[in-house]
Amino acid sequence: MHTLKWFLWPFSLLYLLITECRNFLFDQGFLSSHKADIKTLVIGNLAIGGSGKTPLTIWFIQEMMKENQIAVLSRGYGRKTQGFRWVTEASHFHEVGDEPLMIKIKYPKIPVAVCEDRIFGVKKIKEKNPQVAWVILDDGFQHRKLKPTFSVIASDYSKPFFKDNLLPFGRLRESRWQIKRANAIVFTKCPPKHNKFHGMEVPSYYSAINYQEYDWVKGEKPKEDKHTIILSGIALPSSFSNEVLNDFPMAKRYPFRDHYTFKQKDLDKISVDKAGSTLITTEKDWVRLKGLDLSRFENVAYLPIKLIMRNNDLINQIQNFNG
Repeated sequence: MHTLKWFLWPFSLLYLLITECRNFLFDQGFLSSHKADIKTLVIGNLAIGGSGKTPLTIWFIQEMMKENQIAVLSRGYGRKTQGFRWVTEASHFHEVGDEPLMIKIKYPKIPVAVCEDRIFGVKKIKEKNPQVAWVILDDGFQHRKLKPTFSVIASDYSKPFFKDNLLPFGRLRESRWQIKRANAIVFTKCPPKHNKFHGMEVPSYYSAINYQEYDWVKGEKPKEDKHTIILSGIALPSSFSNEVLNDFPMAKRYPFRDHYTFKQKDLDKISVDKAGSTLITTEKDWVRLKGLDLSRFENVAYLPIKLIMRNNDLINQIQNFNG
């Protein structure tokens, strides 16, 4: 397997050439970038999947809405529609994507929209909501046609971008030195005791994931640990599964790929027709599960997470930024 991975190295060099040429054209003005008529905060990553970008986006929503009218714009990964769409609490994840729908359900008063064209999407949001001061863009770092007011990169502490390589040899979408385009880095999923990385080209911050109380959408927490299923469709499910196993040591894990569209036959295959059966999933997965028949399970819950920032100076940096 290791030898096969090294076979991919030449393809990473080709990928490097393509991505660096594209960035050079934007940097030199041959391809144009435009600033919106409203302040924009772009949250992105250099690596594919599992960087903790969505919890970071939610943290920014919670913090910035304290003093600003904000809106959220996403491309709506995995949706089966195109163009600009408003996200409502009644939307289906096929129409708008699971993460934008989850955000809208958590914050129903905040305008949330999806659009592949970020410039057009920001313009539509501003036209409909002139009171909005900031638009938070989820996963927009590689969308260089929009020149953001401020951009933040999320990087997994255990797999930092500077120790990774370009696709397909590694997990990076762009070369590690493109970090210089960001205004800040947030290292996510930090352990309780962690070291700070030195030599970063931009200000760096550290955060951790805090698991909240189970939200029992059906039934209640069982008195005995029996017939429990852990169902997930996220990029790196081990942390979530291990957290649930602390409470339900006998649970069986059923991990699916990130953003997986669960089907009834999936549930029928893994369901246990026994009294007291329990299903536990993530908050993002619950958005894709709640329309299915869960009658075989006596108890159903999702486990919310919350990002804890170790240093809150990041908000001050954004508010005082004059770039």
